[in-house]
Amino acid sequence: MSTPPGNGHAGLRVLVVDDDELCRYVVARRLQRWGFEPVVFEKAAEALRYLSAEPARALISDLYMPESDGLTLARTVRRMHPHLPVLLMTASPDTGLHKRAQEAGVSALITKQAGEDIQLRAALERVLAPPMPDGDSGLDLAHSLRTPLTALKSAIDLLCSGEMPETQRRFAGIAQRNVDQMIVLVERLLETAARP
Repeated sequence: MSTPPGNGHAGLRVLVVDDDELCRYVVARRLQRWGFEPVVFEKAAEALRYLSAEPARALISDLYMPESDGLTLARTVRRMHPHLPVLLMTASPDTGLHKRAQEAGVSALITKQAGEDIQLRAALERVLAPPMPDGDSGLDLAHSLRTPLTALKSAIDLLCSGEMPETQRRFAGIAQRNVDQMIVLVERLLETAARP
């Protein structure tokens, strides 16, 4: 069983938007297991109404929904709350999705597949990690560790979204899961190092 995130994450409210009831349930259960407080919505408009009155620390949305897609939701959230991380989940990323997601202000793109819980947790740990204080000698270390891992993750995600033979897809998936695990470990190490 997964251990909850560090004490700094316990009880943090994370919104989940997905038109599929089972997907909402699965993501909410994972968040609860990790110590977060999930608030679920079937429609983007419901989540936006909630955000106009209540705070949240992150938003996880499905990409394809009937009334409003995840990219449109991300753009709207960016205008309302520029610092709120938006994580986008999709079962079938196309080759141009990473660029469109980046332009919409999406903080992380998670592919719905085996091991998505590792991807999701790594992305949450990354976007919710406390920033290192200015002038801290750990700032250079944090940047040196995060930058190559983030670049590697983006490259592997892009590779996995394209066409490739099944054997290569399997190895790329293994690489993707390992990078996600490394990101979680690095964030935990940085969080521990930042504590007084």
